[in-house]
Amino acid sequence: MANSGGGFGRFEIQPGELWIGDRTYGKKPGIAHTVAAGADVIARFAFNNLPFFHPGGASFELLAQLGTLGDLQAGDWPVEFTFQKRKITGRVCALKKSSQATENALKVVRRKAQKIKTSRGSRRSRRLDTFSFSRH
Repeated sequence: MANSGGGFGRFEIQPGELWIGDRTYGKKPGIAHTVAAGADVIARFAFNNLPFFHPGGASFELLAQLGTLGDLQAGDWPVEFTFQKRKITGRVCALKKSSQATENALKVVRRKAQKIKTSRGSRRSRRLDTFSFSRH
Protein backbone atom coordinates (compact mmCIF):
# COMPACT_ATOMS: atom_id res chain seq x y z
CA MET A 1 0.00 0.00 0.00
CA ALA A 2 1.25 3.49 -0.83
CA ASN A 3 2.17 5.86 1.97
CA SER A 4 1.67 9.60 2.15
CA GLY A 5 5.38 10.42 1.82
CA GLY A 6 6.90 11.93 -1.27
CA GLY A 7 8.69 10.21 -4.11
CA PHE A 8 7.90 6.63 -5.06
CA GLY A 9 6.29 6.10 -1.64
CA ARG A 10 3.16 7.84 -2.90
CA PHE A 11 2.44 5.01 -5.32
CA GLU A 12 1.28 1.44 -5.08
CA ILE A 13 4.16 -0.52 -6.55
CA GLN A 14 3.68 -3.99 -8.02
CA PRO A 15 6.31 -6.74 -8.26
CA GLY A 16 8.10 -6.83 -11.61
CA GLU A 17 7.38 -3.19 -12.48
CA LEU A 18 10.05 -0.71 -13.55
CA TRP A 19 9.73 2.77 -12.07
CA ILE A 20 11.67 5.70 -13.53
CA GLY A 21 12.09 8.99 -11.72
CA ASP A 22 13.89 12.31 -11.76
CA ARG A 23 16.07 13.70 -8.94
CA THR A 24 13.14 14.21 -6.58
CA TYR A 25 12.61 10.44 -6.67
CA GLY A 26 16.28 9.52 -6.17
CA LYS A 27 16.11 9.30 -2.38
CA LYS A 28 16.53 6.41 0.02
CA PRO A 29 12.92 6.06 1.28
CA GLY A 30 11.30 5.93 -2.16
CA ILE A 31 13.91 3.64 -3.69
CA ALA A 32 13.68 1.30 -0.69
CA HIS A 33 9.86 1.32 -0.93
CA THR A 34 10.03 0.35 -4.61
CA VAL A 35 12.58 -2.42 -4.11
CA ALA A 36 10.70 -3.80 -1.09
CA ALA A 37 7.62 -4.15 -3.30
CA GLY A 38 9.60 -6.30 -5.75
CA ALA A 39 10.00 -3.68 -8.47
CA ASP A 40 13.06 -2.16 -10.12
CA VAL A 41 13.89 1.53 -10.18
CA ILE A 42 15.92 3.90 -12.32
CA ALA A 43 16.32 7.36 -10.82
CA ARG A 44 18.54 10.35 -11.18
CA PHE A 45 19.92 11.54 -7.87
CA ALA A 46 21.72 14.50 -6.41
CA PHE A 47 25.34 13.43 -6.01
CA ASN A 48 25.45 14.47 -2.35
CA ASN A 49 22.00 13.16 -1.38
CA LEU A 50 22.45 9.41 -1.73
CA PRO A 51 25.63 8.08 -0.11
CA PHE A 52 26.65 4.73 -1.55
CA PHE A 53 29.00 1.96 -0.53
CA HIS A 54 30.82 -0.67 -2.53
CA PRO A 55 29.42 -4.19 -2.01
CA GLY A 56 31.08 -5.26 1.20
CA GLY A 57 30.87 -1.89 2.90
CA ALA A 58 33.74 0.35 1.72
CA SER A 59 32.68 3.92 0.96
CA PHE A 60 31.90 4.55 -2.72
CA GLU A 61 33.54 7.82 -3.76
CA LEU A 62 31.30 8.93 -6.61
CA LEU A 63 33.40 11.83 -7.86
CA ALA A 64 36.54 9.68 -7.88
CA GLN A 65 34.78 7.04 -9.96
CA LEU A 66 33.35 9.62 -12.34
CA GLY A 67 36.84 11.06 -12.75
CA THR A 68 38.00 7.81 -14.36
CA LEU A 69 35.78 8.36 -17.40
CA GLY A 70 36.91 9.96 -20.65
CA ASP A 71 34.76 12.23 -22.83
CA LEU A 72 31.56 10.49 -23.95
CA GLN A 73 32.52 7.35 -22.03
CA ALA A 74 29.91 5.43 -20.05
CA GLY A 75 30.60 3.76 -16.75
CA ASP A 76 28.68 1.71 -14.23
CA TRP A 77 29.53 0.48 -10.76
CA PRO A 78 27.78 -1.88 -8.31
CA VAL A 79 26.74 -0.04 -5.14
CA GLU A 80 24.61 -0.45 -2.07
CA PHE A 81 23.06 1.69 0.64
CA THR A 82 21.21 1.01 3.85
CA PHE A 83 17.75 2.27 4.72
CA GLN A 84 16.11 1.35 8.03
CA LYS A 85 18.65 -1.45 8.57
CA ARG A 86 17.88 -2.93 5.14
CA LYS A 87 20.58 -3.24 2.47
CA ILE A 88 19.55 -2.06 -1.01
CA THR A 89 21.82 -3.06 -3.89
CA GLY A 90 22.01 -1.41 -7.28
CA ARG A 91 24.24 0.26 -9.83
CA VAL A 92 25.37 3.80 -10.51
CA CYS A 93 25.50 4.55 -14.23
CA ALA A 94 27.05 7.67 -15.73
CA LEU A 95 27.95 9.13 -19.08
CA LYS A 96 30.62 11.81 -19.31
CA LYS A 97 29.53 14.67 -21.51
CA SER A 98 31.62 16.03 -24.35
CA SER A 99 33.88 18.99 -23.56
CA GLN A 100 31.50 21.31 -25.42
CA ALA A 101 28.42 20.03 -23.55
CA THR A 102 30.29 20.42 -20.25
CA GLU A 103 31.23 23.99 -21.08
CA ASN A 104 27.62 24.79 -22.04
CA ALA A 105 26.36 23.36 -18.72
CA LEU A 106 28.95 25.35 -16.78
CA LYS A 107 27.96 28.58 -18.56
CA VAL A 108 24.34 28.05 -17.47
CA VAL A 109 25.39 27.40 -13.86
CA ARG A 110 27.70 30.40 -13.78
CA ARG A 111 24.95 32.62 -15.22
CA LYS A 112 22.49 31.40 -12.56
CA ALA A 113 25.11 31.88 -9.83
CA GLN A 114 25.73 35.43 -11.00
CA LYS A 115 21.98 36.16 -10.85
CA ILE A 116 21.86 34.76 -7.32
CA LYS A 117 24.86 36.89 -6.35
CA THR A 118 23.24 39.97 -7.84
CA SER A 119 19.80 39.39 -6.32
CA ARG A 120 20.88 38.11 -2.88
CA GLY A 121 24.23 39.79 -2.40
CA SER A 122 26.16 36.52 -2.03
CA ARG A 123 27.13 33.67 -4.29
CA ARG A 124 25.80 30.19 -3.57
CA SER A 125 28.55 27.57 -3.88
CA ARG A 126 28.05 24.63 -6.27
CA ARG A 127 30.09 21.58 -7.14
CA LEU A 128 30.98 22.49 -10.70
CA ASP A 129 33.00 19.31 -11.18
CA THR A 130 29.78 17.28 -11.48
CA PHE A 131 28.59 19.11 -14.59
CA SER A 132 30.73 17.11 -16.98
CA PHE A 133 28.50 14.10 -16.42
CA SER A 134 25.11 13.35 -17.87
CA ARG A 135 22.32 14.19 -15.46
CA HIS A 136 20.19 11.26 -16.67
